[in-house]
Amino acid sequence: MPCGFGTMYVIPDILTCADIGVKEVMLYLRDLDGNTKSKPALITLNESYCCTQGLDPSTAYISKMRVTNGGVNNNSGDDNGYGMYFDQVIHNNNVSKYKLVLKGVAVGNVKKYWRIYIDLNGDQVFEANEKLFQQKGKGKIVGYFNVPSSQPAGDYRMRVIMSTGDYVGPCGDFAEGEVEDYTFRRTNNRASLSYNSTSDSNGDKQGSHSPNRTNEVLVSPNPFDGVVTIQWPGDLKVRQLDLYDVTGKRVSTIQIQVSIMQHQTESHDWDAGIYYLKIYSDDGLITKVLSKMSDINRTNIHLTKLHRSVAQKLGLHTGFILGFGILVFNLAIS
Repeated sequence: MPCGFGTMYVIPDILTCADIGVKEVMLYLRDLDGNTKSKPALITLNESYCCTQGLDPSTAYISKMRVTNGGVNNNSGDDNGYGMYFDQVIHNNNVSKYKLVLKGVAVGNVKKYWRIYIDLNGDQVFEANEKLFQQKGKGKIVGYFNVPSSQPAGDYRMRVIMSTGDYVGPCGDFAEGEVEDYTFRRTNNRASLSYNSTSDSNGDKQGSHSPNRTNEVLVSPNPFDGVVTIQWPGDLKVRQLDLYDVTGKRVSTIQIQVSIMQHQTESHDWDAGIYYLKIYSDDGLITKVLSKMSDINRTNIHLTKLHRSVAQKLGLHTGFILGFGILVFNLAIS
């Protein structure tokens, strides 16, 4: 008999600025025995940074964004006007000058116009003085951008824009081209995070994902309220935990001693909603999705009835639906 919450995912799993507002998704849940059920759910997407995208990406798009001394080498391809790459982190405390390699595809091999912004003051607005790079050309672009060594520690949104015809600003839609958002990180220590990496054909190292070990990391309870426990097997050498909210803002960072196999954290100061946990280990990067319950979730006396009602509709064992009921309720009232 199915028992226990296993994994959860939604379709579509990539949402863009065009989805701002209330959006219906299909929520899929798999119990520990591998049984899967689905249920429509409503989510609300709130705008933080301004929306932007190329309206006709079939004619022009970004094919490569590489920071040779920043740990990112993204061969992205056509992202339909906008690509969200918050998990691709430019991070190297030992330099203030970063080398770029940019490539784009455009019909007719026309000239491409590139701009890069970093929200250095963290106010969720790309201002004129935060435009750190601008260059145009038909082929591969090689250039540099500078971030002052005095930049405070933190994660900052980085926006890469490629357009045709002329330069465009960091906000609003434009005819041809593409936009990609990344994370730029500055930390207080002078040593970059070290974890297992792969090398491209040019020998540049990149952090590798380890999806095969995702299920070995357990987060409980999830959804949660209060103390959250994160556990992993002893042979998975975890070095650091980073928690991000849905806007891509880093909420917390925890350095882990190699001998430790679990971590507990208090979540009372976190807002209700969805969070992304990045787990850096010697085997690569693992990402888990977490859900913090709202006050309504905690106080609603009809929650147990909701669990049973949804379970009956889906034909699931009531024990399996506990996490599902909370999440569906949270999504429905967002």
